[in-house]
Amino acid sequence: MNSEKKSNKTVIITIVALIAVIAIFVSLLFNSDYSESYFYSMDTFVEVIGDNDVKDDAKRIFADTEKIFDNYNSESEASRLNTSGSMSVSEQMKNALSRITELNKTYGNDADVTIGEITKLWNITGEVPSVPTDDKIKSALETVGYENIKINGDTVTLENNTQLDFGCVAKGIALDYAKEEFDRQGAGKCVVSAGSSSILLYGDDTFTTCILSPDSDSILGELHTDAGFVSTSGGYHRYTVIDGAEYMHIFDTESGYPSKTDLTSVTVYCQNGLDSDFLSTMIFAGGTEKLTEYLNNEDFSIVAVDKNKNVYVSEGLDFDLTNTYYKLCEEK
Repeated sequence: MNSEKKSNKTVIITIVALIAVIAIFVSLLFNSDYSESYFYSMDTFVEVIGDNDVKDDAKRIFADTEKIFDNYNSESEASRLNTSGSMSVSEQMKNALSRITELNKTYGNDADVTIGEITKLWNITGEVPSVPTDDKIKSALETVGYENIKINGDTVTLENNTQLDFGCVAKGIALDYAKEEFDRQGAGKCVVSAGSSSILLYGDDTFTTCILSPDSDSILGELHTDAGFVSTSGGYHRYTVIDGAEYMHIFDTESGYPSKTDLTSVTVYCQNGLDSDFLSTMIFAGGTEKLTEYLNNEDFSIVAVDKNKNVYVSEGLDFDLTNTYYKLCEEK
């Protein structure tokens, strides 16, 4: 079995396990009339569960989002922008890039959608991943930086040969669109879970979300929240093995190498899907050094796990640690 097949098998098994867990816990919260369905999109399984059958809407929304933000699809808007370097874009693309650059200006570039030239070099989730030479990485790093995104009206220009990769936000964006559609419909209580990383909790109720432990498919603990978005980032479910070494899919924007963070998992809860996806990746890549400022942030809450199995939880966030191999800790 080659390294990519091994990686893909790991991803699929983990996602299926997570879906089963979510189904068990969510089903306890719904009445007997809830519906449950699955579809495949954005390289993952998406589960839709709730009072109303909103699967068709969710499936359409994810497909439409891929047409815009899937930079691995040559016909997507993201790919066309990468190729042209400057073009008139859709409102969805403009709004997403505007919000992403706002987040970068506020929190820095530990997560950056201009990482596309780096991810292309490594091809971690592709058929033939490889370790690039230092010269190629150095050259690619010159294209990285949110400052290279220029927005003028409906026109977006990518300077310095920048290439976009929306892997850290695309699922969250799709979930934002799903929430907007559910609001228009007046949908009842439902959950849309995009694999192990991004979840929309929708409806006027409280929800229990299980967070997987970073070192196995067991449960780390249970997160109790109102409606909102929950995103988890870590390098343990999407990676490849090259010459016996594991390389995760999340990159250090300074070195051009897969991140060597001392965190193993970061979960973010907030009221925006794009934000939750972006922030979980950013905080994970930044490591424990920057953890205190994020634990005390008023705009989002987090559960973070480090390599020593310490668990850090934002004050006021209702989280029950159930895995006895881990321990709750005070602020970093």
